[in-house]
Amino acid sequence: MDTLPHLTDEPQHFAACCRALSKPLLQTLLAALPRSPALVLSVGSGSGLLEALLLHASPGGLELYGVEVASCQCPFLPDERVLRVPGTRALVADAVLASVLMFVYPRVPALVAEYVDVCAGGALEKLVWLGHRSDWADCERLVVDAFTDVRIVESVGLPDHEIMVVATGPKARPLATP
Repeated sequence: MDTLPHLTDEPQHFAACCRALSKPLLQTLLAALPRSPALVLSVGSGSGLLEALLLHASPGGLELYGVEVASCQCPFLPDERVLRVPGTRALVADAVLASVLMFVYPRVPALVAEYVDVCAGGALEKLVWLGHRSDWADCERLVVDAFTDVRIVESVGLPDHEIMVVATGPKARPLATP
């Protein structure tokens, strides 16, 4: 883990991560994520830097996996912690087993919606969304419609332009009529 950056209390940008990272953010995320055996999927994990930092800060305590397309390099996550999908709109086969879905700077709001739709009937308890404040509007309605409690978490080691959203209590989905 010597290749992991050393975090400070102030948000810092790293070349391998699209979002700013800090000790307070990492602590807030660790407090929001359930411990093993609950499954946490970080959809679109990119380099895996944030996920590796979370795993390192909670040795053996998180059942966290990054989800990424086959062509993406994830240098910070071990191969056994990366679930590969064939394309940017593909879902992980066992997504319904996830207790938490985490999205960091998601580029396709429809993918967030698809994961929520598939996982809402399974083990899903929580969604964590991290990104640019202006991007939240693209996902806000779908998250508010899918969860009973949606909270914007601020002042947790984030730069002013970024927010963290934690949604809990997935709403029951109506049964499809034949």
